[in-house]
Amino acid sequence: MLEVLIIGAGPSGLYAAFLAGLRNLKAAVIESSQEAGGQLTAVYKDKYIYDIPGFPKITAKDYIDGQVEQYNRFKDTLPIYYNEEALDIKRIDDHFVVTTTTLT
Repeated sequence: MLEVLIIGAGPSGLYAAFLAGLRNLKAAVIESSQEAGGQLTAVYKDKYIYDIPGFPKITAKDYIDGQVEQYNRFKDTLPIYYNEEALDIKRIDDHFVVTTTTLT
């Protein structure tokens, strides 16, 4: 059983995965598309972002590449399952059961 399931491998999900890895949590990420980055990767790859702390200007691709690199130190113990969608979330007693397209 996981301690943390992160739904989405966009910027927030990648950062959450990194933080979960730092804290040695038993965690995983599910991502509905075939790559990390969310809309930044899917739509805005070559556009500049101006509101990321520490970066006056960075392309969406470079930002996501950096986040993926940061996450990669935990990839062996904290997987990202691509092409995986959360279909249902139920609370049962003190935990949640998440039904996905292929994982339950």
